[in-house]
Amino acid sequence: VSARSGRPELWVGNQAGENLRRLTTLGAEAISHPRWSPAGDSIAFNAMRGGRSAVMIIEERGGEPRELPGPEEPRIFTGWCDDGRHLLVSADRGDGWQIYRMPLTGGEAVRLTPAGGLTAQESPGGRTLFYTVPGRPGLWRLALGGGNSPNEPDLVIPDLMPQDRRSWRLVTEGNEITRIAWVMRVQNNAFLMLYDPSSQSSSFLTELPGLAGPGLALAPDGGTIVYARTENMAGDLMLLEGFGSR
Repeated sequence: VSARSGRPELWVGNQAGENLRRLTTLGAEAISHPRWSPAGDSIAFNAMRGGRSAVMIIEERGGEPRELPGPEEPRIFTGWCDDGRHLLVSADRGDGWQIYRMPLTGGEAVRLTPAGGLTAQESPGGRTLFYTVPGRPGLWRLALGGGNSPNEPDLVIPDLMPQDRRSWRLVTEGNEITRIAWVMRVQNNAFLMLYDPSSQSSSFLTELPGLAGPGLALAPDGGTIVYARTENMAGDLMLLEGFGSR
């Protein structure tokens, strides 16, 4: 996401940040959380236009983005489903923010979380949902079984803070989750941690100085983690003469 054209737009470049190509001309107030589809042929993202938040999808080659069909309601894109035909969306339908599985082409949305959900990612095969709860620390896990009664969630990583609700990703190999990358905060310092499901413990990977805002991205092979970093912050102090005079 870059505002180099005057407004925030979605751009694509190579790993070195070169050969940039603008995908959108939305003129939006804000664009956030772009995520590649499992097949790598589409990108879903959040866009704020006219004070209204919309979930948008655009093909990798560009063109006109389309809005995810559905009712007019506050909703936030949070991830792709493993099948590539549905999105995980957090929506407030009068009972607080919950995670829904929504078809790309419209149709009935399926509520997944029993008691609140804001950001989420499915395990390979869509058997398990990992998610955060609004205003509460921790990363939660929920088995997505059949039937009408939801399963009980369990707390996986208790130290994930609410402001880092997007700063975690599942590391997978085949159909198995091998690790979970997540950000831990200690006295305003950010650290990248790796959670091991087999030992149910986390290990330190590296410090993240200058971590800017929530959000991590993971290469498909799990070997590279991408995050935003602020190295320099500056502002201009302006003098307006004759202020208050007619």
